[in-house]
Amino acid sequence: MVRKLITLFVSMLISACSTLPRQDDCMTNSYVAVGSTSLDGFVVGHKGCVYHPSDVLKTELSSIRVGEVDQEPVVMFVNGAVNSLFRQYQKLVRFSEETQAAFIGIYNGELFPGKIWQPANETHTSAEKTLTELIHHQLERGSAVYLLTGSKGTHIVVNALERVKQQLVTLSLLEKGSATSLMSQINVVTYGGASRIYPDGPAYTHYVNRLDPIPWLFGVGALGAHAGKDAKVVKVIGLGPLEWNPISPVHGFRAYLPYINESIGLRK
Repeated sequence: MVRKLITLFVSMLISACSTLPRQDDCMTNSYVAVGSTSLDGFVVGHKGCVYHPSDVLKTELSSIRVGEVDQEPVVMFVNGAVNSLFRQYQKLVRFSEETQAAFIGIYNGELFPGKIWQPANETHTSAEKTLTELIHHQLERGSAVYLLTGSKGTHIVVNALERVKQQLVTLSLLEKGSATSLMSQINVVTYGGASRIYPDGPAYTHYVNRLDPIPWLFGVGALGAHAGKDAKVVKVIGLGPLEWNPISPVHGFRAYLPYINESIGLRK
């Protein structure tokens, strides 16, 4: 009961403090008034436009582009836990500025980090479902897929990749080897990730801050980790500003931003 009350309070607080700027051409902005958990799996695009999960394959998603950036390819970003929709939008703008790539965000509305040690496949969310659909759609079109995520957002990405791989096997009646070959069109960059095990197939670059406890305890730096076949694990040292939690200077995206900027797959 106490947890439910705290969840409700945090949801209301985030919603009250994080309203996106209203745009006349964004019909879905009314969704922003809803608590963040209710927005799990929504897609964030240009000017903060918010797309309902049921519309992502029916609507042309307008990506966030800062400066002279082409529409393609588009990087899909999944945020970690305890992030407002507006904070995700701010990150997307910053990522586009730094990497000169176009971005959309798949919003992870998780309000608590929860059992961060829990295997990714034991938790399933609306954000995972949205990401699965978008990845599968891109592969069906014959397009390369670019993903960026950090912290517990890696759980969503891992689950989505596993579901896509299974879909390729069952729906397309492919052998597992062929599914893995198709998965090689997926490029994944993680920073401060909280997942230990990644499915083989995609091209991975994992950034691990030597000062960040999360990836060393729960991610690819932990005992028994599998970063994915032929994955690059890049150990860095980074410091960012202190935000709402005490480990944000070493775990927040700003600690990793200079290195993400140079990632293969994000720069064209």
